Amino acid sequence: MNRYLVLSAIVFIFLAPRLYADTDFIIPEQCIQGATGAASTDLATGGDPPIVEVSRLFTATSDKYATVTNIYTDDSKNWYVEFDAPQYDAYAIKTTYTPFLTTFQSAYYYQGPSGKVALALPVGSLLSRIWEYYNIKLGSALGDAFIEFVPDTVANDPFTMQVDGNGDITLYCYQEVFGGQAVTVYDKNHELYGTGIIQSDGTIRWDQSQQ
Repeated sequence: MNRYLVLSAIVFIFLAPRLYADTDFIIPEQCIQGATGAASTDLATGGDPPIVEVSRLFTATSDKYATVTNIYTDDSKNWYVEFDAPQYDAYAIKTTYTPFLTTFQSAYYYQGPSGKVALALPVGSLLSRIWEYYNIKLGSALGDAFIEFVPDTVANDPFTMQVDGNGDITLYCYQEVFGGQAVTVYDKNHELYGTGIIQSDGTIRWDQSQQ
C-alpha cells in the first residue's frame, strides 16, 4: 500500500507566462522516452530514463532531498518514480525528459517509501508546441558558432550546442516558446556575437550584436 497522502498537485512547464489548452495535442512518442543527454539524433530515441529530482518545497536543510530509489516505465509508456522521503512534508518533483522538456509537480508525502508515483508529462499547446525536430538557422557567417539557450526560459540548466559549418542546427524534442526562445550566440572562437530570440521560422531576431 502506498504510504503517501496527496493534498495538492501542481503540474506545469517552466516555459511561458500562459499556456493555451489543446486537448487534441499529442506529444511525439520519442520525446517522452527519456532522452536526457542532449537534443540530438543519437539521443532523441535513446530510451534512457528521465532525470528525476525530489526535494522538500519549503526547506534548505541538509535533508532537503529525498532519495530516489527507482525510475521505471510500464506498458502504458508512462514514467514512474519511487523515493524515500526523509520526513512528512510537501515535495517538489522535477522531471527532465530532454534539455527542452521539463515538468514539475508537487504533493505531500509521509516519511519513508513513497510508493509508485506517476511523473507528469510535458504539456503542449497551440502556442507552445512540442516539435519532433526544429531547425535553427544562424546563417553561414556564423558557421561552427555556439548557441546557448537561456535557462530561465526553457532549459532547466544552461544548455549550449554548436551549429554546423552553414550555421544550421536541428533540435529534437524541442518545445516552442510563446514569444520566442531567448538565446545567446558565440562565434566559433567563443567570442560573444549577440543575444536574441528564436523566431517561428528558426531564424534569430537579434537584440544586440558585435556585427
